[in-house]
Amino acid sequence: MALSEVNSAVRFFLGRGLLDCLPLHLRTATIDDESRLLKWRNDPQDREASFSTEPVEAAEHREWLWQALADPGQLFLIIEVGHSEGGRDACGMVRLRGITGPTIEISLGVAREYRRHGLGGRILHMATLVAFSLDGAQHVLAAVKPDNEASLKMFKRAGYREVGRNGQAVYVRIDREAK
Repeated sequence: MALSEVNSAVRFFLGRGLLDCLPLHLRTATIDDESRLLKWRNDPQDREASFSTEPVEAAEHREWLWQALADPGQLFLIIEVGHSEGGRDACGMVRLRGITGPTIEISLGVAREYRRHGLGGRILHMATLVAFSLDGAQHVLAAVKPDNEASLKMFKRAGYREVGRNGQAVYVRIDREAK
């Protein structure tokens, strides 16, 4: 099956609310994901939800990605949707930072064409399980912009609770014993 056929099938499922029937897969991000990640990062909705709202140039993004991939203290994952025999399509990313300590910071993004279909919650659930599978992990923490109501609801539905806030961020956390 050609990639265009897979993408057509995914759009069909999205249009009918059946995306939750397709399996999600995690894989480690690589430098080959550079253009996809830059596209997602510069998406206007992503920038609005980000703490850094300016568009990122390709050279700056490349340097950042090389550093992120080389950092032993973080795990950078690409989320794919679909069956291996029918092809998979990248639908989001997760970064887990501080993976050698008791508190792991999580951030995630969902590709524009997959938003508002429940994938964010599924991705968050999988990523939280991955985080708690790491040695010594006791807490998973996220910083969310206060006006990002959809993300705040998603984290709360996943069992995260608010542990602090300031003018720039709401901090939500889930503890190992709560999972």
